[in-house]
Amino acid sequence: MPDIKKTAFIFLSVLSCLVLVFINSCKKEQSPAKTNSQTTQTSFIVDDTIVANPTHSSFNSSGNFGIVVYGSGGNPELQIVFWGSQPPASGTYIITSGQPSFGKCTFSFSNTHGTSTAISGSVNVTEGASSNNAATFSNTSVGGSAGNHIIRGTITY
Repeated sequence: MPDIKKTAFIFLSVLSCLVLVFINSCKKEQSPAKTNSQTTQTSFIVDDTIVANPTHSSFNSSGNFGIVVYGSGGNPELQIVFWGSQPPASGTYIITSGQPSFGKCTFSFSNTHGTSTAISGSVNVTEGASSNNAATFSNTSVGGSAGNHIIRGTITY
């Protein structure tokens, strides 16, 4: 006659293993995170005032790639120009004055009074799927004939 304790131990061990296998097989499989999904909308804020209904486009400026966003009726306007003729790759671009160079960009703000530029700060570019790239900037200070302003926002282009 087999040993009852040994048989009970084996039975409970096998049963425990089966229960663990069953529990693991019932767990919901999680799908991998989506990458390069860009749902960011174009928006920008001047001195804590949201610019209504912005529109945007890209352009070529002396062989450099630029993006522009306009408020209603084309006013105000914000331009960012990156070095090179192609859209910039993902990364952080330092704001500079004059002509942009590798890894740098220019940043200007215009309104009915004139144009103001930034001489410091940065723009973060994120490449997205199907040409939905985004340029994000925060607390960028501009000064000039358009006045002194703090600008933040995202341009999806």
